[in-house]
Amino acid sequence: MRSICAWVIDKYLRCKKMSPRSAERDLADTSDKTRCSIPKSIRFPRPMHERIYGDMQVFQCEGEKSSSPLLVYLHGSAYCHRFSKYHWRLLSILTRQTGCALSVPNYPLTPNYTWEDTSPRLLAYYENLCRTRDMSGTVLGGDSAGGGLALSLLVQARDSGLPLPKRLLLISPYVHLCDLSRELERRDSMLNCEGVLRLGEYYANGLSPENPILSPLLAPLDGLPTTDLWVGTWEILHGQGMALHRKLLSSGVEVTLHEGMRLGHDFPLYPMPEGRRAIKEIAKFIKG
Repeated sequence: MRSICAWVIDKYLRCKKMSPRSAERDLADTSDKTRCSIPKSIRFPRPMHERIYGDMQVFQCEGEKSSSPLLVYLHGSAYCHRFSKYHWRLLSILTRQTGCALSVPNYPLTPNYTWEDTSPRLLAYYENLCRTRDMSGTVLGGDSAGGGLALSLLVQARDSGLPLPKRLLLISPYVHLCDLSRELERRDSMLNCEGVLRLGEYYANGLSPENPILSPLLAPLDGLPTTDLWVGTWEILHGQGMALHRKLLSSGVEVTLHEGMRLGHDFPLYPMPEGRRAIKEIAKFIKG
């Protein structure tokens, strides 16, 4: 049974729910999103530093110990939104609970950029990490569109012969550009099918949505690291999450599915009992 807090948050999110009209407004916003800052209300246990790799802004903090794991995280964005305070809140809690080091790229967003800009920059960033870090102590994670980008990045890294991280964390990942659970649209408190498809189409910039760079669910997934997968039963990405779980299992990947019953998109990010329990489990996964 959902908590009262989850019910309240569901009502709050519905007030800001995506629509086809809001998606068009997002695509009309050509403001510079290449720089952002951490909200003053969010406190990290260790200093966060801003770095520039190429022309991409990256936020980093050191681990509590030299042996602490590194969490590399790609935020959810529908390809066009900046970090929310809930992303920073999640990362702050995880760094506190695990002692992990953190590396968070502010990757290029639409409408000023498309996959042709974002994908190569993320791969170059990952290659640099491989030169400077021991990837066997690294967790790659992401939520929503960031989860899809994380899986796409991992597939490209594997195919390029790069070292892979020890673990993969995916929260409500958007891993197929067109495969949405339309029957759950009324249940989903955040996402609208037509809005998601419109933003995905713009990000694709003419590339087939069946291309694994955009839809990594369609790529071979063998050889990927141990995966922690979170998905709500009341989100339009639920079907993708279940399909990803089945494919990872059939590919021989060790994967744990956490299905949030009667919970929506990105539910581990929100301040409710279900989210707090999820974060504790995610922290255990990061610590290994």
